[in-house]
Amino acid sequence: MKNIKNTVLALLLIAGIGSCSKEDATFLETESNILTKIADITSDFIDGQDETIVSAKAFDPTYYMVDITAGKEDYDQHHDYDHAVDTGIAASEKAAEKAIAPANGYGGNPVVAVVNPNNPLDYTGRFHAEILASAIYQNHQIVYPNGEFSYTNSINFSNNYMNITVQNMLSENEFNAFYEHVVNKIRANDNLLSKVMQQDLREGKLTQSEGQILIMYFQAQESSNTLNGYIQYSIQIENMVVNSNLPSSSKDLLLFVMATARHDINFWNPY
Repeated sequence: MKNIKNTVLALLLIAGIGSCSKEDATFLETESNILTKIADITSDFIDGQDETIVSAKAFDPTYYMVDITAGKEDYDQHHDYDHAVDTGIAASEKAAEKAIAPANGYGGNPVVAVVNPNNPLDYTGRFHAEILASAIYQNHQIVYPNGEFSYTNSINFSNNYMNITVQNMLSENEFNAFYEHVVNKIRANDNLLSKVMQQDLREGKLTQSEGQILIMYFQAQESSNTLNGYIQYSIQIENMVVNSNLPSSSKDLLLFVMATARHDINFWNPY
């Protein structure tokens, strides 16, 4: 973990930043700067933690990882926040079908306590947490009729909560196949989202900058000793992304994934 900064700089050179045209030099230098700054912050954050990682603690990581991974995968395919929120929530509800969820409704802080007003996509993560709490606790019988998860009811419940109508949602069979793909992907990567992001980078689903930022981001989350430490780190990185000169498409993806992760991990609180 202490070599994060050097690794990022090496990957920037491999990606071709060292041979860019004059026309692109200013932008690429700025992009390099934000990656270096995030690497510094992440390295310092990880150095301050112990060796325990979230996935090794007494908590099934599938509950929150499936939501984050499913939301990102759906956004990769449809580029629609509402569609991705619906799918991510349904995946998390399906994963939690037989689970004992946090006893107090929110496993961590109240949702309003972890809002980042500087992230324009914070609402996507907030809806994740609010709908999960409402569906699992106050309206369990709607999403889980007869104790069994209902995909159709999940989508209808989420859309009613957000007061939206999402077109072209997956069929139940498509969703079940998608869910199995997501769960298998997480397990194949040792229940570590940093490794899931490494796979996405290798497969061309992320740009070099997106990939390196998300790999570092989830390495920090996996290394964090406390929920609030991770949340503070997340907000700091999100604010750097907001104020960067990264392409708008990269900002959208990063801020969506981070908002989802911050609110979802706060809800499940694996610490």
